[in-house]
Amino acid sequence: MRLLITSQVKVIDAAGLANFRESHPEWLTAARPAEVLVDSPKYLAWKKFPPGTKVTLEFRLLMETAPGTDQYTRKRISRTTFELQSIEADRAVVTYDSTTWHMSGGETRSSDKLTYKAKERPGTTQVPVSFAARDGRQTTTEEETLVINGKKIATRWECTTSAKDPQAFTKIWFSDEVPGGMVLQHVQEPNRVVNTRNISEEIWAPVEGVVPELGGSSGQAPTSSAAPPAGPNRDARPAGTVRRPDAGGAPIRR
Repeated sequence: MRLLITSQVKVIDAAGLANFRESHPEWLTAARPAEVLVDSPKYLAWKKFPPGTKVTLEFRLLMETAPGTDQYTRKRISRTTFELQSIEADRAVVTYDSTTWHMSGGETRSSDKLTYKAKERPGTTQVPVSFAARDGRQTTTEEETLVINGKKIATRWECTTSAKDPQAFTKIWFSDEVPGGMVLQHVQEPNRVVNTRNISEEIWAPVEGVVPELGGSSGQAPTSSAAPPAGPNRDARPAGTVRRPDAGGAPIRR
């Protein structure tokens, strides 16, 4: 926006005003270009399911106890259930209810409604990446079958890794058979101060009321071992083990 002050204002006489014409640049009157829209991945991830379909995701933190040990403590942060309210030709409406557990004790509950349009501008939906992977990142993809609480699920994963630091990566497993599409997500950030690794994990909970565990049996109660993180280009290990990119696994402890 341009602001004029009195010293910039020029008063013209009547003769000059007779020849005065307002400027009409071409860009001001030109027709707007047609907007190109693409299918929304978030909409497509719900399109095949009927209203009333629910899916639950659990979010937790894995913190390496000592450098190079591949042993982690696990902290459950939240559990969120999404429910498809309606699916139309142009949008999907999804509600969610979330419970967040506090380190000091107690919990907070929240709920909201999400609307996913069927079409969006290219690049609107971004795959989340870790902070360190944003500079010089590299992306790889592959197919893999995961086992969560004894349930096998065919997935395809996409891993975004920092070219400067292969220990910083975001890896997401997707499946068309799971409402919302996401089965598992690992975001690993190395802690350079103490030379350990921290992993944010979001995982699909296929069994209601049971803590989701990679590779675990379908049992009726939560298992005692922590879920394993998977390296940027490695498969997920059974519950209770972890594999580093350059070495074999070791037990994970709570």
